[in-house]
Amino acid sequence: NTAATATGTTTISGAAVQCQGESVAFMCSISAINAGNYICIQGSADGSTGWVDLAGTRLQFPANDKPAVVEVVRPTYAYVRPSVVRAGATATITQIHQFRYEPLAQPVTNTVTNQIASETNLSPIAGTA
Repeated sequence: NTAATATGTTTISGAAVQCQGESVAFMCSISAINAGNYICIQGSADGSTGWVDLAGTRLQFPANDKPAVVEVVRPTYAYVRPSVVRAGATATITQIHQFRYEPLAQPVTNTVTNQIASETNLSPIAGTA
């Protein structure tokens, strides 16, 4: 996860996530939308250099202060990260959350900061919550 940012017009890159056959989704919102402000996913072979935008991952924010979720399923790069571009208007970015799922192997590193609680229920039956 990446902490919220101050108002500005610079691109903010989130923390790198090591993906060993995993899928990952990133979620955040932005205070001012326009055509130049969007979120995308970048990939790197080593997690520190050579970051490139992944094709098809650019997503415009739906409205001011409304979350956008961009996801990549089993990326071909060893590391991915979110990139929030603030090229069109001065804006504040909320905390960027990451959701990892479908691991094929235990990650080598797993730093957890700024945690949120989350739960997924698929077709639950009636009963005690």
